[in-house]
Amino acid sequence: MFKGYKKIGWHIRKEKKRYRIAFPLLILTDLLILVPPRLMAILIDELSNGTATVDGLMKVVGLIVVSTLLLYVLDYLWEVHLFDASDTLGATLRSKLMEHFFTEDPVFYERFGSGDLMNRVTGDIESVTEMAGFGVMCIADGLVMPIFLVVVMIATTSWKLTLASIAPFLLLFYGTKQLGNVVYKRYRAAEEAKSDLNDLVVENVEGVRVVRAFGTEEREKVKFAGRAHVIYDRNIAALRLSALFFPVARVIATIS
Repeated sequence: MFKGYKKIGWHIRKEKKRYRIAFPLLILTDLLILVPPRLMAILIDELSNGTATVDGLMKVVGLIVVSTLLLYVLDYLWEVHLFDASDTLGATLRSKLMEHFFTEDPVFYERFGSGDLMNRVTGDIESVTEMAGFGVMCIADGLVMPIFLVVVMIATTSWKLTLASIAPFLLLFYGTKQLGNVVYKRYRAAEEAKSDLNDLVVENVEGVRVVRAFGTEEREKVKFAGRAHVIYDRNIAALRLSALFFPVARVIATIS
Protein backbone atom coordinates (compact mmCIF):
# COMPACT_ATOMS: atom_id res chain seq x y z
CA MET A 1 0.00 0.00 0.00
CA PHE A 2 2.71 2.45 1.02
CA LYS A 3 4.55 1.75 -2.25
CA GLY A 4 1.57 3.32 -3.99
CA TYR A 5 1.86 6.47 -1.88
CA LYS A 6 5.55 6.63 -2.71
CA LYS A 7 4.66 6.71 -6.40
CA ILE A 8 2.26 9.65 -5.92
CA GLY A 9 4.63 11.44 -3.55
CA TRP A 10 5.08 14.17 -6.15
CA HIS A 11 1.37 14.97 -5.91
CA ILE A 12 1.36 14.93 -2.10
CA ARG A 13 4.28 17.37 -2.10
CA LYS A 14 2.50 19.54 -4.64
CA GLU A 15 -0.74 19.57 -2.63
CA LYS A 16 1.00 19.55 0.78
CA LYS A 17 -0.94 22.60 1.94
CA ARG A 18 -4.28 20.81 1.52
CA TYR A 19 -2.98 17.60 3.12
CA ARG A 20 -1.43 19.52 6.02
CA ILE A 21 -4.84 21.00 6.71
CA ALA A 22 -6.92 17.89 6.05
CA PHE A 23 -4.89 15.31 7.98
CA PRO A 24 -4.77 17.14 11.36
CA LEU A 25 -8.46 18.03 11.03
CA LEU A 26 -9.25 14.40 10.30
CA ILE A 27 -7.33 13.25 13.37
CA LEU A 28 -9.00 15.92 15.49
CA THR A 29 -12.38 14.74 14.23
CA ASP A 30 -11.57 11.14 15.18
CA LEU A 31 -10.65 12.26 18.69
CA LEU A 32 -13.64 14.57 19.04
CA ILE A 33 -16.00 11.71 18.17
CA LEU A 34 -15.23 10.26 21.60
CA VAL A 35 -16.40 13.37 23.43
CA PRO A 36 -20.23 13.13 23.07
CA PRO A 37 -20.37 9.48 24.29
CA ARG A 38 -18.17 10.40 27.24
CA LEU A 39 -20.41 13.34 28.11
CA MET A 40 -23.46 11.10 27.84
CA ALA A 41 -21.81 8.64 30.24
CA ILE A 42 -21.20 11.44 32.74
CA LEU A 43 -24.79 12.59 32.38
CA ILE A 44 -26.16 9.07 32.93
CA ASP A 45 -23.92 8.53 35.97
CA GLU A 46 -25.11 11.75 37.57
CA LEU A 47 -28.75 10.89 36.95
CA SER A 48 -28.37 7.35 38.30
CA ASN A 49 -26.46 8.52 41.38
CA GLY A 50 -28.94 11.29 42.11
CA THR A 51 -26.22 13.94 42.07
CA ALA A 52 -27.45 15.74 38.96
CA THR A 53 -28.36 19.41 39.16
CA VAL A 54 -30.15 21.60 36.66
CA ASP A 55 -27.04 23.70 36.04
CA GLY A 56 -24.89 20.59 35.64
CA LEU A 57 -27.33 18.98 33.22
CA MET A 58 -27.57 22.13 31.13
CA LYS A 59 -23.79 22.37 31.03
CA VAL A 60 -23.36 18.77 29.86
CA VAL A 61 -26.15 19.07 27.29
CA GLY A 62 -24.63 22.30 26.00
CA LEU A 63 -21.20 20.66 25.64
CA ILE A 64 -22.79 17.76 23.72
CA VAL A 65 -24.49 20.17 21.32
CA VAL A 66 -21.33 22.25 20.84
CA SER A 67 -19.12 19.19 20.26
CA THR A 68 -21.62 17.76 17.78
CA LEU A 69 -21.78 21.00 15.80
CA LEU A 70 -17.99 21.23 15.88
CA LEU A 71 -17.81 17.71 14.45
CA TYR A 72 -19.96 18.76 11.50
CA VAL A 73 -17.72 21.76 10.83
CA LEU A 74 -14.51 19.73 11.06
CA ASP A 75 -15.97 16.99 8.84
CA TYR A 76 -16.81 19.55 6.19
CA LEU A 77 -13.37 21.19 6.29
CA TRP A 78 -11.24 18.04 6.04
CA GLU A 79 -13.47 16.53 3.35
CA VAL A 80 -13.22 19.66 1.20
CA HIS A 81 -9.43 19.83 1.42
CA LEU A 82 -8.74 16.08 1.19
CA PHE A 83 -11.04 15.20 -1.71
CA ASP A 84 -10.21 18.39 -3.56
CA ALA A 85 -6.58 17.24 -3.52
CA SER A 86 -7.49 13.72 -4.64
CA ASP A 87 -9.72 14.96 -7.48
CA THR A 88 -6.89 17.22 -8.61
CA LEU A 89 -4.68 14.13 -8.84
CA GLY A 90 -7.25 12.39 -11.05
CA ALA A 91 -7.45 15.34 -13.42
CA THR A 92 -3.65 15.64 -13.58
CA LEU A 93 -3.15 11.94 -14.28
CA ARG A 94 -5.73 11.95 -17.08
CA SER A 95 -4.03 14.93 -18.73
CA LYS A 96 -0.59 13.37 -18.43
CA LEU A 97 -1.83 10.03 -19.72
CA MET A 98 -3.38 11.62 -22.80
CA GLU A 99 -0.16 13.52 -23.47
CA HIS A 100 1.70 10.22 -23.15
CA PHE A 101 -0.63 8.53 -25.61
CA PHE A 102 0.05 11.20 -28.23
CA THR A 103 3.81 10.62 -28.02
CA GLU A 104 3.74 6.83 -28.41
CA ASP A 105 4.65 4.99 -31.60
CA PRO A 106 2.51 2.39 -33.44
CA VAL A 107 4.28 -0.46 -31.63
CA PHE A 108 2.75 0.75 -28.36
CA TYR A 109 -0.77 0.62 -29.78
CA GLU A 110 -0.16 -2.86 -31.15
CA ARG A 111 0.83 -4.00 -27.68
CA PHE A 112 -2.07 -2.31 -25.86
CA GLY A 113 -5.54 -2.45 -27.33
CA SER A 114 -8.04 0.38 -27.27
CA GLY A 115 -10.10 -1.35 -24.58
CA ASP A 116 -7.08 -1.73 -22.32
CA LEU A 117 -6.20 1.95 -22.72
CA MET A 118 -9.79 2.96 -22.00
CA ASN A 119 -9.76 0.85 -18.86
CA ARG A 120 -6.53 2.48 -17.67
CA VAL A 121 -7.92 5.96 -18.26
CA THR A 122 -11.08 5.16 -16.28
CA GLY A 123 -10.71 2.36 -13.73
CA ASP A 124 -7.00 2.59 -12.90
CA ILE A 125 -6.95 6.35 -12.48
CA GLU A 126 -10.12 6.20 -10.39
CA SER A 127 -8.42 3.69 -8.07
CA VAL A 128 -5.37 5.95 -7.67
CA THR A 129 -7.65 8.92 -6.99
CA GLU A 130 -9.48 6.99 -4.27
CA MET A 131 -6.14 6.05 -2.72
CA ALA A 132 -5.22 9.73 -2.47
CA GLY A 133 -8.58 10.52 -0.84
CA PHE A 134 -10.32 7.65 0.92
CA GLY A 135 -6.97 5.91 1.42
CA VAL A 136 -5.61 8.80 3.47
CA MET A 137 -8.84 8.83 5.47
CA CYS A 138 -8.47 5.10 6.21
CA ILE A 139 -4.85 5.57 7.29
CA ALA A 140 -5.88 8.23 9.78
CA ASP A 141 -8.80 6.17 11.08
CA GLY A 142 -6.86 2.89 11.10
CA LEU A 143 -3.67 4.13 12.75
CA VAL A 144 -4.46 7.15 14.90
CA MET A 145 -7.63 5.87 16.58
CA PRO A 146 -6.20 2.47 17.68
CA ILE A 147 -3.09 4.16 19.07
CA PHE A 148 -5.20 6.66 20.97
CA LEU A 149 -7.48 3.94 22.33
CA VAL A 150 -4.50 1.85 23.46
CA VAL A 151 -3.04 4.85 25.30
CA VAL A 152 -6.39 5.50 27.00
CA MET A 153 -6.72 1.83 27.98
CA ILE A 154 -3.22 1.76 29.47
CA ALA A 155 -3.88 4.96 31.38
CA THR A 156 -7.29 3.92 32.73
CA THR A 157 -6.92 0.15 33.21
CA SER A 158 -3.80 -2.03 33.07
CA TRP A 159 -1.04 -2.33 30.50
CA LYS A 160 -1.07 -6.13 30.88
CA LEU A 161 -4.80 -6.27 30.21
CA THR A 162 -4.35 -3.89 27.27
CA LEU A 163 -1.66 -6.06 25.68
CA ALA A 164 -3.77 -9.16 26.17
CA SER A 165 -6.76 -7.50 24.52
CA ILE A 166 -4.86 -6.27 21.45
CA ALA A 167 -2.81 -9.46 20.93
CA PRO A 168 -5.50 -11.13 18.75
CA PHE A 169 -5.34 -8.18 16.36
CA LEU A 170 -1.90 -9.36 15.25
CA LEU A 171 -3.74 -12.22 13.55
CA LEU A 172 -6.01 -9.65 11.88
CA PHE A 173 -3.04 -7.72 10.51
CA TYR A 174 -1.46 -10.87 9.12
CA GLY A 175 -4.74 -12.16 7.70
CA THR A 176 -5.54 -8.80 6.09
CA LYS A 177 -2.15 -8.76 4.39
CA GLN A 178 -2.54 -12.25 2.98
CA LEU A 179 -6.17 -11.73 2.00
CA GLY A 180 -5.37 -8.41 0.36
CA ASN A 181 -2.77 -9.99 -1.92
CA VAL A 182 -5.24 -12.59 -3.19
CA VAL A 183 -8.07 -10.06 -3.59
CA TYR A 184 -5.77 -7.77 -5.56
CA LYS A 185 -4.93 -10.57 -8.01
CA ARG A 186 -8.62 -11.35 -8.50
CA TYR A 187 -9.56 -7.73 -9.07
CA ARG A 188 -6.65 -7.43 -11.49
CA ALA A 189 -8.03 -10.40 -13.42
CA ALA A 190 -11.46 -8.71 -13.49
CA GLU A 191 -9.87 -5.53 -14.87
CA GLU A 192 -8.17 -7.54 -17.61
CA ALA A 193 -11.52 -9.07 -18.55
CA LYS A 194 -13.02 -5.59 -18.66
CA SER A 195 -10.26 -4.52 -21.05
CA ASP A 196 -11.11 -7.47 -23.31
CA LEU A 197 -14.76 -6.43 -23.32
CA ASN A 198 -13.82 -2.85 -24.17
CA ASP A 199 -11.70 -4.11 -27.05
CA LEU A 200 -14.67 -6.05 -28.41
CA VAL A 201 -16.98 -3.04 -28.16
CA VAL A 202 -14.50 -0.76 -29.92
CA GLU A 203 -13.98 -3.32 -32.70
CA ASN A 204 -17.72 -3.68 -33.26
CA VAL A 205 -18.34 0.05 -33.27
CA GLU A 206 -15.51 0.72 -35.69
CA GLY A 207 -16.50 -2.21 -37.92
CA VAL A 208 -20.27 -1.95 -37.59
CA ARG A 209 -20.70 -1.88 -41.36
CA VAL A 210 -18.71 -5.09 -41.74
CA VAL A 211 -20.74 -6.77 -38.98
CA ARG A 212 -24.00 -5.81 -40.69
CA ALA A 213 -22.73 -6.73 -44.14
CA PHE A 214 -21.87 -10.29 -43.09
CA GLY A 215 -24.85 -10.64 -40.75
CA THR A 216 -22.77 -11.54 -37.70
CA GLU A 217 -24.82 -9.53 -35.21
CA GLU A 218 -25.97 -12.59 -33.23
CA ARG A 219 -22.46 -14.00 -33.05
CA GLU A 220 -21.12 -10.68 -31.75
CA LYS A 221 -23.91 -10.56 -29.17
CA VAL A 222 -22.91 -14.02 -27.94
CA LYS A 223 -19.26 -12.95 -27.72
CA PHE A 224 -20.26 -9.81 -25.81
CA ALA A 225 -22.43 -11.77 -23.39
CA GLY A 226 -19.64 -14.29 -22.83
CA ARG A 227 -17.05 -11.65 -21.99
CA ALA A 228 -19.51 -9.78 -19.80
CA HIS A 229 -20.18 -13.01 -17.91
CA VAL A 230 -16.43 -13.48 -17.39
CA ILE A 231 -16.25 -10.01 -15.80
CA TYR A 232 -19.20 -10.89 -13.59
CA ASP A 233 -17.66 -14.19 -12.48
CA ARG A 234 -14.29 -12.61 -11.69
CA ASN A 235 -15.82 -9.69 -9.79
CA ILE A 236 -18.00 -12.07 -7.77
CA ALA A 237 -14.95 -14.21 -6.97
CA ALA A 238 -13.10 -11.15 -5.70
CA LEU A 239 -16.12 -9.85 -3.75
CA ARG A 240 -16.72 -13.20 -2.06
CA LEU A 241 -13.14 -13.29 -0.86
CA SER A 242 -13.07 -9.66 0.29
CA ALA A 243 -16.39 -10.22 2.11
CA LEU A 244 -14.54 -12.55 4.49
CA PHE A 245 -12.73 -9.60 6.04
CA PHE A 246 -15.58 -8.17 8.14
CA PRO A 247 -16.72 -11.48 9.68
CA VAL A 248 -13.12 -12.36 10.53
CA ALA A 249 -12.58 -8.89 11.99
CA ARG A 250 -15.71 -9.22 14.14
CA VAL A 251 -14.62 -12.64 15.42
CA ILE A 252 -11.15 -11.37 16.34
CA ALA A 253 -12.65 -8.27 17.98
CA THR A 254 -14.96 -10.52 20.01
CA ILE A 255 -12.02 -12.68 21.09
CA SER A 256 -10.12 -9.53 22.03
